[in-house]
Amino acid sequence: MEKLKHNAPYMVIATIAIIGMVGTVLAAPILSVAAAPSQPPQTQPETDAKWLDQFLEQHPTTRLSDKELEAAKAIALADSRVQNIIGQKAREFLAVDYVALNATQEPVQWLTDIHYNIANSQQIGILIDMSSKKVIKTEVTDIDAINDANDDPVYRQSQAQQGNDLSPTATYYNGFAIARLTGTSSTPKRIDSHMIAPTFTNQIGQTLGNVLLVNAQRSGATSGNACDMAHVSDRYWAQVGLYWKTSGQINYDDTGTGPVGGPGCQPVFPTGISYQAGYNYQFTIYGATSGWQIAMAGPGPVVVNYFGPAINTDSMQTSDMRTSVFFENKQLAGTNWAPQFGSNPNSNQAHWAPNRLNYQNWPTDVRSDLSCTNVSHPYPYDATKEVINHSLTAGANAGYIVSRMQTNYPRCLA
Repeated sequence: MEKLKHNAPYMVIATIAIIGMVGTVLAAPILSVAAAPSQPPQTQPETDAKWLDQFLEQHPTTRLSDKELEAAKAIALADSRVQNIIGQKAREFLAVDYVALNATQEPVQWLTDIHYNIANSQQIGILIDMSSKKVIKTEVTDIDAINDANDDPVYRQSQAQQGNDLSPTATYYNGFAIARLTGTSSTPKRIDSHMIAPTFTNQIGQTLGNVLLVNAQRSGATSGNACDMAHVSDRYWAQVGLYWKTSGQINYDDTGTGPVGGPGCQPVFPTGISYQAGYNYQFTIYGATSGWQIAMAGPGPVVVNYFGPAINTDSMQTSDMRTSVFFENKQLAGTNWAPQFGSNPNSNQAHWAPNRLNYQNWPTDVRSDLSCTNVSHPYPYDATKEVINHSLTAGANAGYIVSRMQTNYPRCLA
């Protein structure tokens, strides 16, 4: 996957709300978000786990109303650059986010970022200045909307054990290396992790993207596929982290992101946040009944804050593969993809919290590797095959060894 336009090293803030599919464009007043008078935190998100929370507290954003969203779509689709890219191809609204450039400067200016799926083969991000009603920037990413959707490892494993296919379109299963959060003293409402981006050099032109993601599953989720868009409220699942296909990128997804009819869990690539090797990105998921938030901080610093759909709980399930940090391998056996990485991806400074700010290190975790044939290998089992080289507890740095992932846990036929 390759972005056709790359970002300059400025700070970006974004808030994304999954609200609905393309509808009739309505005239509407333009959203205006007042900047908070307080100054942004002076530390850096690479090292300060509180930086992201402090920034979002000082500079809160709100999701667009349905009417305001339609006005933003109208501006986006009227732009000649967007029209040239989309042409007569089928398009589906995917997500909206809110972006602040030069966020160390006051007042913070929020921009709106609209995402469309184009014929299940491209994704376009359209950055809009709503005050001037002008498109500031566009970014296009090649996608495979059906096959590149992220797997739900719990549902996938249960279906395989029953001898069922995952779905009519899911011919393949992916390999996983999973560290799940356990041992919390109360129900989590927040989970996070830093991840250092490794050098990545495209050598094989792979068509699907491997990911390292921090995940959170809503508590009390009904049984079934967490990527089933029809169950966005009762099986809600959120993910955010690093993505590698033909380049390194930042991505997020949840149960509701995907083309009409699914599958959900389709990666979304926020406009204006760059991939920088060696940078220690901060990724956080917050539970909220009004809509879970997925936040990230990157170079600049860059901050992204996503509002998911409203659900009836703010609590996260623990001791579950879907509340975790995992590496997902979408490459078939025999594909020599590991040498593209200059170092192993890693997760560090992992936290949880019973509320937004009162967070602490992971107390314990349970690690396991899951094969594409649905055989789970709880640690310890074989020191020469285990993918995750350290526990995520106590703020430790845990590497995900890509050579072992390639050799032992490829994607394969179900």
